[in-house]
Amino acid sequence: MKRLSRRKRAEASPSSVLESGSVRAPASADTATVDASGMRVEGDHNRLVGPGGHHNNLGDVHYEFHLQGKVDPPDRPRPVPQWTAQQLNIHAAVPGDVPNARSRFALPAYVRRPHDDELRHRLNGIRSGQRAELVVVRGGSCVGKTRTAYEAVKECLADWQLLYPKSAQSIILAHKAGLLTERTVLWLDNAHQLFFEPEGEQAAATVQSLLEENGPIAVIATIWPEEYRALTAHPAPRAGQDELKPRPDPHGRARDLLGSSALITVPDAFTEPQMGDLRRLARVDPALEMALDWVSAPSEVTQTLAAGPELLDRWVHATNPYGGAVLTAAIDARRLGVRSMLPAEFLRGAAPVYLVGKHRINPPEDWFDQALAYGLEEVKDVAGALQLVPRTDGMGAQPGVFDLADYLQERAASQRRGDVPADPFWRAALDHLDNGADLDRMGTQAFNKSRFRWAERLCLRAAELGHAPAVESLCHLYTETGHILLAATRDRLLDLARGADDGGYSLWYVGSTLASIATEPESEPGLAAVAGAVLIEAFEAGSMDAVHAFKELCRDQGVDASAFVRQAEQKRAAEQPREALSREVAVLRAAAGGDADSVAAFEHLVADRGQSFRALVRYGATDQSLVILGLSLRMRKAGGQDAFEVLLRAVADTGAWHAVSGLASYLYQTDRDDEADEVLTQAWTRGDEDAWVMLCSHLISRDFAKARSLIEQARREGRGRSVVRVVRPLLGRQPELIRFAETTLRELADDGEPSAQFELSKLLFLRWCDKSRNHMGEVSNAGDMPEQIECLLMTALPHVTQAYWLLGQMAEVSGDVIAAQRWYRGAVDRSDSECLPLLARVLVPSDDAQEQLIRMGLEADGSPSPPW
Repeated sequence: MKRLSRRKRAEASPSSVLESGSVRAPASADTATVDASGMRVEGDHNRLVGPGGHHNNLGDVHYEFHLQGKVDPPDRPRPVPQWTAQQLNIHAAVPGDVPNARSRFALPAYVRRPHDDELRHRLNGIRSGQRAELVVVRGGSCVGKTRTAYEAVKECLADWQLLYPKSAQSIILAHKAGLLTERTVLWLDNAHQLFFEPEGEQAAATVQSLLEENGPIAVIATIWPEEYRALTAHPAPRAGQDELKPRPDPHGRARDLLGSSALITVPDAFTEPQMGDLRRLARVDPALEMALDWVSAPSEVTQTLAAGPELLDRWVHATNPYGGAVLTAAIDARRLGVRSMLPAEFLRGAAPVYLVGKHRINPPEDWFDQALAYGLEEVKDVAGALQLVPRTDGMGAQPGVFDLADYLQERAASQRRGDVPADPFWRAALDHLDNGADLDRMGTQAFNKSRFRWAERLCLRAAELGHAPAVESLCHLYTETGHILLAATRDRLLDLARGADDGGYSLWYVGSTLASIATEPESEPGLAAVAGAVLIEAFEAGSMDAVHAFKELCRDQGVDASAFVRQAEQKRAAEQPREALSREVAVLRAAAGGDADSVAAFEHLVADRGQSFRALVRYGATDQSLVILGLSLRMRKAGGQDAFEVLLRAVADTGAWHAVSGLASYLYQTDRDDEADEVLTQAWTRGDEDAWVMLCSHLISRDFAKARSLIEQARREGRGRSVVRVVRPLLGRQPELIRFAETTLRELADDGEPSAQFELSKLLFLRWCDKSRNHMGEVSNAGDMPEQIECLLMTALPHVTQAYWLLGQMAEVSGDVIAAQRWYRGAVDRSDSECLPLLARVLVPSDDAQEQLIRMGLEADGSPSPPW
C-alpha cells in the first residue's frame, strides 16, 4: 500500500493483549448475534467497501418496531382493470393537438416489439403454472419499461388483482398481512429505488420468500441498467485489501433475487420497420404525430413522447435563474448519492452555489418560491423537472420534500460528472439531510474526489445518525490519509465502532485494518497490541470473523492463540445453536487451515447434500470468501479437494460470477482446460461478458486462432470494450502478440471505441518517451510528440477519465505546468483519487507541502485543504 510510505508515526495506546506472548480465553460474550448468512444488508453501490463479513441491518429491528404498533399495509391490491396507466406511474406523453381534450394525461398508441412478445410469453407461463415468478423489465429512463409491463399485464392477467407498493416497507407489510395471494401481480416499478431504501434488503428477502410459495403470482419489476448492475455486482476489494478476508455485501439479497429472475430488456431505439409502424399510427394519434415531427433518431421516440429532451432543455437553458439553480442542486444531490426525497430547506441552502452576479447579490424576496414554481411547472403538459412526492399513507403530497424527474437524473448527471459543488452545498447537506445512508454515500463521493475534510464531516454525521456502515467509510478515509495512526483519531473511530449496532462488524473492520498495518515494515510499536484488543472486543460483540483475524495477527506476531481460538469457536457455537450456517462456514474455514477433523466434517457435509449443504451454496453465492477459502483448501493440500469442487460447482450453477471464475481458475490450475473452457462458455452464453474475457485470455496462449476468431466476432458485434480488456495485457508479451494487440487497438480506435483510443494513445506516448530519452534518462524534444496521441486522447476524453491523467503527463513532459494542473485536477474532480499525488507534484513546490496536500486533500474549490 503506497500510502504507508507517507504515514507519520503517532503515539498509540498500548495494550498487553499480545505483549505477553500468550492469549487468555475471552470473557463471556454479550447477547449480540450475527445473521445466519453473516450478511449486513444496508449500503449503496456508490460506497467504497473493504474487508468484512456481512451482518444484520437495523432494517430488521426497524421492521419489528413498526409491527409492534400493528401498522396496516399502506397499499392494497385492486383488480387490474381498476388501475389506470397514470396510477401505475407510466410517463404521460406530449398530448399533441387534441381540441377539447378532457384529460391532460395522454397515452399514445402502442407499437408491439419482440420484447413485448417475450414478456407476454413469460406472463402466460406464470398464469398457467402454480408458482410465483419474478420478471425484471430493464431499460433506461423513458424508454417504455413501465408501459411495456402495463400493456402485457392488461392483456395477459386482466382478471387478476394488482398490488403497487410505494416503499420497501409496504412490501414487507403486505406480505405479513397476507395480501399477496394467488393470481396477484406485485408491481415493483423502479425497483432499484425500493431496494436501495433502508428496508430494501429485507424487502428483497420478502419477495424471495414469496417466490418460494405456491402461485400463480407474478412479480414484475422495472429497473434502470445502471442500477441493475449496481444491485447485482459483487463487492470488490479496496486497493491493498487482503482477498482472503470476506467483504461486506450491502445488496446480497437483492442480487440473489434479481439473479433468479427472467430478464426482459427494452431497447432504446426502434428499428426501421417499427418506425414505419409508428408513422402509420401517427396519422390518427396526435401525440405520436407531434413526437415524430420532433425526433431526429429512432432512439429518441419514447424519450420525446415523455418530454425528456424538453426537461433537459428546461435545465440547460433555464429561463428562471433561481429555478435553474434549484434544479442543479437537485441533480448534484442525486449524482453524489442522495436517494431520499429532497428537503426544500436543503434545496434552499444549496441553490445559491449555482447563482452568480446580481442574481445572488440582490435576489427577490420570493426567489425560492419562484424556483420551486419553475421546477414544478409541467413541460408540454407531461411532467415537471421537480416533482411532488405522494404520501405513503394516504392522498396528497408529502410536505416540504421533492423528487427529481428520472430522465433529468439519468441524463444531466453525466454532464456534471467533473463538477464539484462549492462549500455551501456540502454544508446544506450536513444541516438538512437526515438519512445516514445518504450522507455516507455523499462522504464517499467527497473522498473519491479528494475532498477529505468534507468526507470526514459527512461520514461522522452519518455515524452519529446511527448509520453503522459510515464507521467503515471513516476507517478507510483515515487509513488512506494516515490519520488512523493518530491516537486521538483512532480513539474517536473506536468509540463510533463500539456504538454501532452491527454485531461487532465495525469493531472487526477497524481491528482488521489496524492488524494489517501492524504487519507492515516500520509499523509503530504497540499497534499490534491495540489491534488485538479491538479484535477481541469485536468477537465479544458478536463477530466470528474477528476470531480468524485475531488468529492471523497472532501468527504474524509469533504468539500462540490456539487455545483462545478453540475456546472462542466453542463458545460461539454454544451461544448460537440455531446458527447452523455459521458452524458450517467455521468448519470450511478450519478445513482450509489444514485441520484434519474439519476436512472430514466438510467432506461429510458435501456428501450428505442436505440442508446445510444448500445453505452453504446460498452463502457462497453472496460471499466471495467461500470460494477463496476453498481454493486455499486445495492449495494447502489439506485434503477435501473433491468435496470443495462439488460445492464450488453448485455455487457456480447459481450464476455468481466469483464462483464461475473461481471454478474456471480451479480447473485451469488442475490442467482441465477443456472443462474450464466449457464453464466459461456456458456463462458467456448466459450473457456474462466477464466470462468471455476470461475465456479469450486463456485461449490466447493455447489456441490463438480460436481466440482471434472470437475477438474478431466481438469486434463485429460492437463489443469493443471487452476486446480491449483481452488485448491490453498482450502489450507486455511476445513481439507477435504485441503486434496483434496494437493492430486490434488501431482497428477499434477507428471504430470509435473510447477505451481503445485511450490504450492506443498510452502505448504511443510511452513508446515516444522511450525514444526521446537523453543520456540522463530525461525526455527531451517534447515538441516532436506526435499529434496523433493528443487527437486520440481528446476523442476519448468524454468517456475515459484516465485520458485526463495522460494529458496531464503529456503537458508535464512538455513543460506546461499550468496545463498539467488543469488536466490532473480534471481527473481528481472526476473521482480519480490516484491522481492527487500527481496534482500535488505540479501544484505545490516543496516535498512537505506535497505530503500535506496528499494527506489533507482539497477544499471544495480545489485549493489545498488546511489540516483537519
